[in-house]
Amino acid sequence: QMAINEKATGQNSVAITGTATGENSLGVHGKGDAVGVRGDGKSWHGVVGFSEGGFGVYGEGLTGGTGVVGKSKGWHAVGGFSESTTGGAGVYGEAVGPGVIGVSKTWHGVYGETPSTTGGAGVWGEHKGAGSGVVGVSNSGAGVYGKGGRLAGQFEGNVDVSGKLTVQGINVGDLASRVQAVEGIPTRMQAVENRVTTLQQQVNNLQQLVNNLQQQLASLQQKQAEDVEGIVVSLATLAARVTALGG
Repeated sequence: QMAINEKATGQNSVAITGTATGENSLGVHGKGDAVGVRGDGKSWHGVVGFSEGGFGVYGEGLTGGTGVVGKSKGWHAVGGFSESTTGGAGVYGEAVGPGVIGVSKTWHGVYGETPSTTGGAGVWGEHKGAGSGVVGVSNSGAGVYGKGGRLAGQFEGNVDVSGKLTVQGINVGDLASRVQAVEGIPTRMQAVENRVTTLQQQVNNLQQLVNNLQQQLASLQQKQAEDVEGIVVSLATLAARVTALGG
């Protein structure tokens, strides 16, 4: 059954119109156990709302339901378009929980795109407190993937990597160990040079000792020769005396 059934034909015709004036007045109010107001359109929108001060369309779920639900079989379930040049958003979500949730079965959960040539980001995440601006988690793929015409990624500030960091197939951790090993070569070379210097000093000391021993040996040889010559002279003198006594 229908309480009111009106029909209008012709271009830009309106079947039912309601006008109300005064504070908090309603032009049309519909209330039903199932649907309060339903609109069906064959070539345009099912429901259209225009406002000069508030929301064009406002939906609120009072007992746990969703404030606004959009469902489409051929295009976007919910579309938001803004012509604001002062920061208005095409879609804005604010909540105690997640501001916006996107879930997809075959494509991206959330997709952001901009043709701006003066800046802006396809997706921007900012945390006003101490949490992360953007978090990426994947069960089997990459947590965060970046690809750019100039840089795939750019970081301003310190970067902390708890796992392996690989650059063009090279483990940076292993490379750092190699660099540290190379950086340690001068220290080891200095240690070797110090040992060589010590050995050279020891060789010099041994050479000095050998020289001293050679000098002592030469002195002993000279003294021995002098002693032998003295003995020869003494024997010759003794032999002369024996000859004189015997003669």
